[in-house]
Amino acid sequence: MPLLRLRRFDPLDIDACAHWFDDTETARWVPAPDKDWFDYISDPDGGAVAEIATLGNVPVALIQYDVEGDNGISLLITVDPARRGQGVGWRVLDAFLHRAAERFEYADAYVAHENATALALVRHCRFRPLATDAEGFIQFRRLLRETP
Repeated sequence: MPLLRLRRFDPLDIDACAHWFDDTETARWVPAPDKDWFDYISDPDGGAVAEIATLGNVPVALIQYDVEGDNGISLLITVDPARRGQGVGWRVLDAFLHRAAERFEYADAYVAHENATALALVRHCRFRPLATDAEGFIQFRRLLRETP
């Protein structure tokens, strides 16, 4: 299996992953990156970071995380629709969380209750539900420095 790498998102990466957001299921849950998003993740004082995951040299996932004030992060992961059901999301998220544990105490993910793919992913990666908001999003948390 090709080597998985995580690195900072470069604006040129959009050419390799823009078509992911043409997928109906992806577009239902994640808006396509636009100028406002690029400005947001590029602001050095904003606390938002985007990373691209590659297998070999092929982009397979995009992760955005926002640094929270209490030493945690909120994250969003978008996986190449062509890679669904192949364990890529789990592999990327697991590698990302392993590295994030060096800096952060926890990771949160907010998942719509009808997004079965994302629910399965966060549960597989040992996130635990905390609360549900009025719009139907479930807040999941994974403590990053816990012992198994």
